[in-house]
Amino acid sequence: MSKRKFLACSTFTLTLFTFLLILIRLLNPILFTNVINILWFLVIFATFIFILLGILTFIGWKKQAEQIIDLFLEGSLTLIDVVNFVREVIRHILRTIINFILSLIPYISFIIAGSIYLLVLMFFKLIGKYFDVTITTVVLTFIITIVGGLLTLPKDKLIKLWPPQKKLEIAMAKFRKNFIDAFEVVILLLFLTIDNASLFFLPEELNIPVKAVIGSYDLMVRSFMVTDHFAITLRIIIIAISLELLRRMIRIAAEARRLYNNPYLLAESNENNSSERSDKLKTVMKKTVLVSKDDFLKFSAFTVFIIFVFLFFPRLKLLALISASVSGLIMDLAFTRRLTEEFKSEDIMSRIFQRLSRG
Repeated sequence: MSKRKFLACSTFTLTLFTFLLILIRLLNPILFTNVINILWFLVIFATFIFILLGILTFIGWKKQAEQIIDLFLEGSLTLIDVVNFVREVIRHILRTIINFILSLIPYISFIIAGSIYLLVLMFFKLIGKYFDVTITTVVLTFIITIVGGLLTLPKDKLIKLWPPQKKLEIAMAKFRKNFIDAFEVVILLLFLTIDNASLFFLPEELNIPVKAVIGSYDLMVRSFMVTDHFAITLRIIIIAISLELLRRMIRIAAEARRLYNNPYLLAESNENNSSERSDKLKTVMKKTVLVSKDDFLKFSAFTVFIIFVFLFFPRLKLLALISASVSGLIMDLAFTRRLTEEFKSEDIMSRIFQRLSRG
């Protein structure tokens, strides 16, 4: 059919259709109204389908949009096709929603950690409003460090090849990792801000100076004040360093024991392969020093840096540092796998040190 004939036929059909509508309007107004309503419904339906196709294509569901077009073109828009199509669309929407929720799970950990920070901080401030916070600080630091140590207990690094991990398992693994990292940030923030009296996100009634006194020793005075019980402050610093040094010595001893009981590790550095006990002990000592000396030196620098920084904060933080060291020591003794190079210790203080020592 030529273009002119097609145009003529189209014009004739449109004219005939208009004439029939006028005739129906004159002869039967009710029938005319029904016809117009049907035509209007078809126009609305076509507009809806057009918009739906555009939306599906825009959001990346082009395949579903093509299915709609195919259904119309093939003339197979039966009730079963409609039901199946709607079912597939609903399933696709549900899968998208579930995947979106799963993608949010790891980030929910930050919200939970932030909520923990606010709750603990408000609890501390509420107690500090009425009571001395010395014991509260010690107990709170002890509990938080223990919880952090339990969260970061070393696990066997097994690679799961089959069956493949489900999306929920992957999301929960990311949630755990993010929560541990966020919890460590919470520990640091609590450590720095727990005695601050000018936090903008707290109500005025909780933004008050707290009191922490042991006898005549004011723990809210800055640690570097040499004119105010500096001898006591010095003893606290020595105790804090001694506790961390003890923990490091225990780790070195545990590493030496692991090497001593593992002939394969000793064989790598024992050139003579001597079975003499004295030679074996010498090899263990050399291997232990070789493995541990770098971390030990970095640990020493890190500890000195922390103590130096804390001199500019209230003495209460030094007391909290001792509490954290004691709880870390308890965790080391209770979970000895944390002590060796094979299973790096991952309590709060140790993880901070390990991350800084990677540089």
